[in-house]
Amino acid sequence: MSQAENCGKVYRWKTKPTKVQYQALKKALRRGCLGVFFETRVGKSKVAVDFCGALYTFEGIRRAVIVSPLAVRMNWVDQIETHLSDDVPRHIEVFDPKKTDLRKEYPKNVLVFLLVTYDQLWRYKQSIAKWSPQVMVMDECHKIKNRNTKRSRAAAFFGAAVPYRLGLSGTPYTKLEDVFGQFRFIDSSLFGSSWVRFRDSYCIMGGYMGKQIVGYQNEDYLLKMLAEGSVVAQRRDVMEEPEFEIIPIRVPLEPKAKAIYDKLRKECLVQLDSGSI
Repeated sequence: MSQAENCGKVYRWKTKPTKVQYQALKKALRRGCLGVFFETRVGKSKVAVDFCGALYTFEGIRRAVIVSPLAVRMNWVDQIETHLSDDVPRHIEVFDPKKTDLRKEYPKNVLVFLLVTYDQLWRYKQSIAKWSPQVMVMDECHKIKNRNTKRSRAAAFFGAAVPYRLGLSGTPYTKLEDVFGQFRFIDSSLFGSSWVRFRDSYCIMGGYMGKQIVGYQNEDYLLKMLAEGSVVAQRRDVMEEPEFEIIPIRVPLEPKAKAIYDKLRKECLVQLDSGSI
């Protein structure tokens, strides 16, 4: 029986996943790394939390890093407590370079979540690397799409060092070249770690001195690889519109309001009869 099939049995859900969340978790556990490209409110965070919890249960991982923008970092405390199985003992460490001591020993049976920002990831790359994270989740991973930024280069470093990886985004790319920086972290086996090789394989160059991307080639193959390394879902794919019933409610008007309403109604009827409106 696979790890995913044991989810809900050996790894017991705290909150039941939707069909698309379960499919994403199953694929992530099978591959070890995945882009989870769900529109807002489809449930990317739950997939990530259960991914870490399942890896704790099946593989004994103890150190997980969640990378996110500063503005949403504390949301992850709520997401972990909401979705992580009650069978998984946990400790949540909000990284503060002045206070957090990554050299200290945590209880061996505890899954430790280290919450860091993108700026902290590259500024304190060596300290975080020495902590030897076993799983890393990048929330809003489109933040690393620019391959030349410090955060993207730090992400690539951890992509080669951390065994299990997820990239979460509702807007992963607007241009096909955006996938390179993200998958250099998520799964470099799909598009490689060399920008030159990616460019020569998928981009048509032109413009000033031939250094501008003016088109694409081998798009079908690129999209096939993208589909292999990710799961995509939109709200309309997974959420049914609630049923509704129109219930007319008569609200009596006060005398003054009724008089004004009756006057306007008569004026409108006169104008309708005359054809002026």
